[in-house]
Amino acid sequence: MSALSNAEVSNLTVNVNNSKIAISWTDPVGDDLKELAVTVTHEVEGQPVEDIYEKVNRGVQAYTTRRLLAGIYSVKVQAVDGSGN
Repeated sequence: MSALSNAEVSNLTVNVNNSKIAISWTDPVGDDLKELAVTVTHEVEGQPVEDIYEKVNRGVQAYTTRRLLAGIYSVKVQAVDGSGN
């Protein structure tokens, strides 16, 4: 497991409007950074009902969902190194 597998993004911001969630961040520093795994979980009445999972290339540092339904959302952005960690 490389050191990057424990690296975290910084400056994470999440903006919500009527139809989307816009997420932005600063990539962690590391030559082995391959991509970022973005997970958006939608919950209704305390139960997860949908996960949106996207891979975002290093350097892009942003992701926007296509739709927003009523409920609570949680967002997670994780670094993935060249070994898949």
